Formats: sequence, C-alpha cells, structure tokens
Amino acid sequence: MTREARSRLRQQVRQWQEQQWRLEAELLRLSRGVLVRGSLVPMYKACNKGGCKCTRGELHGPYWYLSWSEAGRTRMYFVKAAGQGRVRAAATRYRRWRQGRVQLVKLQQRILEGLNALEAAATRPVEEVEGAG
Repeated sequence: MTREARSRLRQQVRQWQEQQWRLEAELLRLSRGVLVRGSLVPMYKACNKGGCKCTRGELHGPYWYLSWSEAGRTRMYFVKAAGQGRVRAAATRYRRWRQGRVQLVKLQQRILEGLNALEAAATRPVEEVEGAG
C-alpha cells in the first residue's frame, strides 16, 4: 500500500471515528428517555351483539395496542387513550435506538477493517527493520 493510500485510509478511519462518536452521543441522548420495545398498531373489533353495526362489517375502533415479538410469538398490550402519546414516543425512541446500534456495529467493523489494513501495510519483517539502521 502506498504512503498516499495509507494516509487516505487514516483520514477515513478518523472520519468513521467521528461518526461513531456522534452516534454514541445520540444513543446516550435517547437513553435519557424511556424505551419501549414494539409498535403501536390500531385494531378494529366486533362485539357481535345482535343488530350492532359490527355484524354488518363496520367494526368498532380503532383500539390501540402495543405489538412486539417475544420468544417467537407476537404479544399485544392494550394501550389506553391517555397513554398513547407516551407509548408511541417511547416506541419511536426504541426503534431509533436499535437502528443506531446497528449503525454503530457497522461503523466499528469498518474502523477495525481500516486499522487491520493499516497494520498489514505498516508491518515489516524484522530483517527489513534491522537492516534499515
């Protein structure tokens, strides 16, 4: 690897590190609030009482539920109207948190690959180092 290529790679690793620091700061900011795993989803239901509009296909709702997967099964939790805003915000923070973690892992992998390439380019056999003096 040429000296210029190593210099460009070092600059790239620094840029990735700066991205990593910004991403870590964002994750720390998100962690100040409550995180809730899942998504808020509307559901419509039928009461099936005789003569009710739901027996003609006009279902009741929407009723809001938090939906998440646990041990391979979908779980649902009814969310009261008064708590919908807080649950929605916490679920959004959780989703952003998870996306940020995925990005962080990818950045860390790029940084490691760049550092490994720099190590390989800079490593010399002892005979070459000894003879240079």
